[in-house]
Amino acid sequence: MRTAHGATAHMGWQELLPAGARGRVLCLDVGNGQATLALAQMYDEVVSVPLQTRDVTALADVVGRASASHVTVLPALRQEFEGAFDGLVAVLFGSECSGARPGAVRALVREAAERIGDGFVVLAAANALACSRPPGRGFKGFLTWGARGLESVVTSSGREHTRSWPVLLSEDAPFEVLHGPYRSPSGSGRGTERIKEVVLGVAGARWFAPGYVTLGQRRESALVVDELLENVDLACGGESRVRRHLAKRDKTLLVTDTGSGEPGRVVVLPHTPRALSLRSHEAEILRAAQTLPPRLRRLFPGFQGDGRHDGQDWLALEHMPGIFVDEPVADLDQITERAADLLVDLHLETRREVHVDEVVYGALVGSLVASARRRNPWCAELLAQIDLQLRAELLGRNMPQVWMHGDYKIENVGIDKDSRHPVAVIDWELAQTPGLPLIDLKYLLVYNRMLRGSLEFDVACLEVADGTAWSDGEKRTLDQYAATIGLDADLRRILRVLFIIHAGGARLQYDGADPAERSRLSRLLAAGSAQLKCDARGKVGGAA
Repeated sequence: MRTAHGATAHMGWQELLPAGARGRVLCLDVGNGQATLALAQMYDEVVSVPLQTRDVTALADVVGRASASHVTVLPALRQEFEGAFDGLVAVLFGSECSGARPGAVRALVREAAERIGDGFVVLAAANALACSRPPGRGFKGFLTWGARGLESVVTSSGREHTRSWPVLLSEDAPFEVLHGPYRSPSGSGRGTERIKEVVLGVAGARWFAPGYVTLGQRRESALVVDELLENVDLACGGESRVRRHLAKRDKTLLVTDTGSGEPGRVVVLPHTPRALSLRSHEAEILRAAQTLPPRLRRLFPGFQGDGRHDGQDWLALEHMPGIFVDEPVADLDQITERAADLLVDLHLETRREVHVDEVVYGALVGSLVASARRRNPWCAELLAQIDLQLRAELLGRNMPQVWMHGDYKIENVGIDKDSRHPVAVIDWELAQTPGLPLIDLKYLLVYNRMLRGSLEFDVACLEVADGTAWSDGEKRTLDQYAATIGLDADLRRILRVLFIIHAGGARLQYDGADPAERSRLSRLLAAGSAQLKCDARGKVGGAA
């Protein structure tokens, strides 16, 4: 598998390509280069043609910046190409293609299909009949009305064997491929999730999904996802069938069952070196969790195995029970309180008192500051100042260290649908053992504010940056945690700042080329630095 430097976000359709040959592919690109660079990670040679000739310069610039030397950009289709192609891929999502006339696009796809001989055709596009459409997008300019629209284009090119998958879109890009009826991960049965379950059922999904991916072949063959799961099953045992297919920015998640309805496993496909490193780290954490008492050990997914197939690394984890809340459900306060109690139990079990010397400081704090500086170099000076302040406040004192999850939000806590008690905690890729106390609880409470107010993280975080704006219920939760774990007011103030550092150093990725993005992180860090400066002048900060 070839890797193009600067390759863009994974979008899920890559696993729907036919397995096998990875020689040469023709791509019709909307002009932003995303499909081209995705294919450049999979094929030895990519020939890319923009949907509209005016975009050829922009497409060539994207490919050049990615140093993808095995990609050739052409302004238009040639009458004849030397050599054979394995297939044609036209992923036509995004506002860049909104100006193209649907009739002209269909004709271009058919013409391109003629140039590739017997190769496969993959065509993906947004749907005019979608139950929800991007703001400002009406029916005009869409390539398809339901799945049948794409299938008719593909079959007219001589590919009689077709398969279509409905896809859910986020910002005009796929984030979930449906391999069956839509099922809400939160299990709330309320609001928009309930509507989606009804509209995107067995019949409705073929007409009303936000978009579709259609594969056409002259002869049917196995898909990338099929062969990958066969490889996983051979290594880990059992039989897997895809239930959910989620495309994240740097990884794909395949949630499977056994075919008889029983839970299967979660197969993680990392697509960047960082994603692979994080998942390998998670595997180490899950192995270490086997030493915890049974009441805690059962909450961690079991690590089932890892491997590599056709150039793609994979890791397999136990599929955990429960529903995962990602909306402000009626009993959010109650399940949050129970998630906080679970956190206290884990942190009490793993708590160790340490004297903060240079070694301990480097492991718990210095590494976070260094990571934040690497990821956000425009804030290096401010971060260096904060590092000096933190050293002055922490070196020489005692503090507790605990097992820190690093992304402890309610949607990572599996909740039993009936009892509403926690039954699982997932996504341990940012965990530190040992790590800092209180950080996880702050993530839990801040992300709840985001759910309730539809806020960005930095806005929700700034609301409580000085520790004075927590609600009465949030204050009680923080106070109870601090009293149980043993955090005095001074250490709680310092951990407020470390929470901001952790978010910028380990979790959030800001675009340094965007002044607005730079400003968002700078405001957060300045709020943290102000806390330390205030206390350096003798003023006392808030309680949490």
